[in-house]
Amino acid sequence: MTPPPKEDSQDETHLFESISKDIVDILMSDDIEEKLGTFVDPLALRATEKSFYEALGKKYPPSPTHLTFCKPVEKFSCNYNSSNNFNFQSTSQMPFSSEGICYNGLMKPSVTTNPSSSSRDESILKQFRKGEEKARKYLPVIDFESHDLVVEKNDKEKEHSKCTANEDSKNNRASGLIGGKDRAKRRRNVVVDLSDLLISCAEALAGTDIRTTNKLLKEIRQHSSYIGDGSQRMAHYFANALEARLAGTGAQISSDMFSKTPPPIDVLKFYRSFVSVCPFRRICLNFANQHILDVTEKATKLHIIDFGTTFGFQWIIIVRDLLARVGGTPNLRITGIQPPQHGPRKAQGVGETKHLMEKYFEQFNISFEYKAIAKKWDTIHIDDIKVNKDEVIVVNCLYQLENRLPDDTVALNSPRNIVLDLIRKTNPKIFIHGVTNGSFNVPFFVRRFQEAVYYYSAWFDMTDKIFTLENPSRLMFEQGMLGQEVVNTVACEGSERIVRPETYKQWQTRNTNAGFKQLPLNRDLVKRLRAKLISMYHKDFMIEEDGHSMLLGWKGKILQALSCWVPNEY
Repeated sequence: MTPPPKEDSQDETHLFESISKDIVDILMSDDIEEKLGTFVDPLALRATEKSFYEALGKKYPPSPTHLTFCKPVEKFSCNYNSSNNFNFQSTSQMPFSSEGICYNGLMKPSVTTNPSSSSRDESILKQFRKGEEKARKYLPVIDFESHDLVVEKNDKEKEHSKCTANEDSKNNRASGLIGGKDRAKRRRNVVVDLSDLLISCAEALAGTDIRTTNKLLKEIRQHSSYIGDGSQRMAHYFANALEARLAGTGAQISSDMFSKTPPPIDVLKFYRSFVSVCPFRRICLNFANQHILDVTEKATKLHIIDFGTTFGFQWIIIVRDLLARVGGTPNLRITGIQPPQHGPRKAQGVGETKHLMEKYFEQFNISFEYKAIAKKWDTIHIDDIKVNKDEVIVVNCLYQLENRLPDDTVALNSPRNIVLDLIRKTNPKIFIHGVTNGSFNVPFFVRRFQEAVYYYSAWFDMTDKIFTLENPSRLMFEQGMLGQEVVNTVACEGSERIVRPETYKQWQTRNTNAGFKQLPLNRDLVKRLRAKLISMYHKDFMIEEDGHSMLLGWKGKILQALSCWVPNEY
């Protein structure tokens, strides 16, 4: 295979055009037959095919088949079920859409509709709604004020409930919000500070004032929605977290959410969509990879120790530059430090990463070795990593230490300090550190809640500006990443609370105390990255400098920071 063309290491405009096809080919050739088996579901097959086309940035051809489905889904909601798992559930009259099947709240590829079947569809729809109205009379009703379950009603009450249900159903379709037209109209005319409501609710919950907590939660729910504007969506996820804390289910919900790792093809597809509108990941990888290339220019053996490896896409990207080196490509060894996992998923996750990278690197005759370490990070010893003296060591840790390690800032043997000490013992030529700039790693619940609202409001405002409301990547990012972090921050305590960010200045102090010194920024690199940011992304994104740290943010709010370090001995 011809090596990928050499590009400016800062220019990733054609990133997926140069590597996505190879990755997708690997993923498809290895397990597509196993996944399909002997029975082929044509809709599932088309969904898979469409995801591959989208990952390659190509238009998926229309279906040659004419299938008939019912009328569109009006709306669906995101919540967590009785098993403490977040899911997407349709709250519409019908489970199908003329734009595709709605499965677990996500729209599958579209199919064309046969116009000649429209009258039959109308008949089916009427029968369905008629049966639904009959069934509605026998459903239990919960009185949320008294928490009583009301089952029996007399005929007059049944008729009133039926009329109310019909009216609400019509109004829901018209306004897209829970409640009738009058309520929706009142909401449009009333300005509500959802941040203040959330903080007041947290204060009531901290003071064990359950009645006030429930009252405020009800008000927040009336003005929030996962399909509203940025403030409404933020309030929706924080309300989920407050309810989980109130019910005592936060730890289980958070554990379930963090334990789920999507398949590589889904990660690749989301990544492509996300980096096209949000520069943070692209800038982060450019920053890290360029510094790695600079300090390993003459290395014949390169050992990358990567804290937080998932599928290794970062190292697949860097191959382009390694292949173009004048002195030839170094022997490459990667040690992936993964979070501890249990059950069959542990072996599966390690195998997916190892296999994907090996298959990609072998196309270019690169000497490559991959080793995974999946255990608690503060229990890893230097002997587990097996550092060789003739290797150039690079440590890469991007936004991981604050989410993988508990913190005890008073104790000398804090898990974070233990891991920093381990990194120093590897004697790296460079330690690249990316951190979440948050200040909600505090033991006091209300203060932590306030800081979290302030931090995540910037993220939800950002997604409101860079994604369309219907974009599935927005929903995936908000529910799958922001939502799970909010639940863990708000609804968990003790060892279950793993989202514990600190400010970049606090990390500077930690790293310095651990025996590191900070390297100056590459000003030319920062200048090029800022130019890319201005030319390709929303005007409210920002890159700033503070000493030797590069700061990334939105509308003046610093969200992430990047810096480079070496042991004091250098």
